[in-house]
Amino acid sequence: MIAHPKLHYRGKTVLVTGAGGSIGSEICRQLVSWKEPKLLLGVARSEIDLFRLTRELRGVSGLLASVTDQSRIESLIEFYRPQIVIHAAAHKHVPLCEENPVEAVMNNVGGTMTLINACAKWGVEQFVMVSSDKAVKPASVMGATKRVCELFVKFFQPRTSMKMTTVRFGNVLDSSGSVLPIWREQLRRGEKITLTDKRCTRFFMSIPQAAELVLSAASLARPDNLFVLDMGEPKSIYELAKKTIAETLYPGADCYTPDDHIIETGLRPGEKLEEELTFGGDLVKTIYPGVLRVCEHETGRLTLWRDFEDLLMAAKCNAKEMMLEQLWRMVK
Repeated sequence: MIAHPKLHYRGKTVLVTGAGGSIGSEICRQLVSWKEPKLLLGVARSEIDLFRLTRELRGVSGLLASVTDQSRIESLIEFYRPQIVIHAAAHKHVPLCEENPVEAVMNNVGGTMTLINACAKWGVEQFVMVSSDKAVKPASVMGATKRVCELFVKFFQPRTSMKMTTVRFGNVLDSSGSVLPIWREQLRRGEKITLTDKRCTRFFMSIPQAAELVLSAASLARPDNLFVLDMGEPKSIYELAKKTIAETLYPGADCYTPDDHIIETGLRPGEKLEEELTFGGDLVKTIYPGVLRVCEHETGRLTLWRDFEDLLMAAKCNAKEMMLEQLWRMVK
C-alpha cells in the first residue's frame, strides 16, 4: 500500500512562497484540505493576492514579504522555524522577463539564493524549488534564470544537511498569464484570438494536478533530487485554440471555421516552438504516477560561487549587458 504524500507534512510548519500565485495558492489549498501541517505560512509580496488567499483559506497565515528582501526573509525563517519551505515565487512571464531582465534576475535568482541561504542558516529540513521546462536549453531570460536557480540548488546541496528538491514541469492550464483566460476574454469581446505560431507545442497540466504532484515529489526526497512531472505528449497550441473557439462561440456545433477567429502574430522574443522537460538522461518511475525522478547527464562546466555572485552584482549595479553576458555564460 502506497503511503499518502500528506504524511510527509504531518505536524510540520510549512512555508510557501509565491502563495498568491496560481501554483503557490493551489499548494496552500491542498495542504489546508489535508489538515496535516501544524502551521501553514503563505508568503507573497502582492497584498491583494495575499488578502484573497487568507480570506479563502482560514488555515493559512499570510506574510507580506519579497523573497529578495534578505532581512525580512531571514527574520521570518528565524521566527517561525519552518521544517519545509516550498519556493513557488518567481517572475514567469517570458516576454516581460525579456523586457525587464534585471528584475527577472534579481527576483528569480536573487530571491532563490536569499531564501536558500536563510533556510540553511536557520535549520530548515527541506527546501523545494518549483522550476520550469523553460529551464531546459533556455532560449529566454526567464528560462535562463530558472536554470541558474537549478544550478544553485545543485551547487548548494553538498554544502548543507538540508534536503533540496527541484520539481520541473511545463505550462499550467488557466494559470495567471496563460493563454486560455486571454483567449476567452478576446472572444467575449468579439475579437480574434492571438496565436504566436500554429506549429507551437507545449506541455500542459491542470493547476490542481501540478500542485498535487509537486507535493508528492517533495515527499519522496532524499538528500538531493530532481523530479519532472509526467505531462504526457506535448500538445498543439493550434488545436487548443480551435477547442477554445468551439467551446466559447460554437458549443454543440458541428461546422465552423476556426481560422476566421485566429490571428497569427509570430513568436515573441525568448519563445520556442517546442519545449523539453529534461537535458537527457534516465527517467525513473516513482511510487506516485505522474512523478518521475531524473538522472540527467552533466550539461556543462561546474558552477562556482563566484559565478552567482558576479551575476547578482551586475544586476544590483543595473549593468544589464554585463549581467546578460554572465547569465548566458552560466547556462550555455
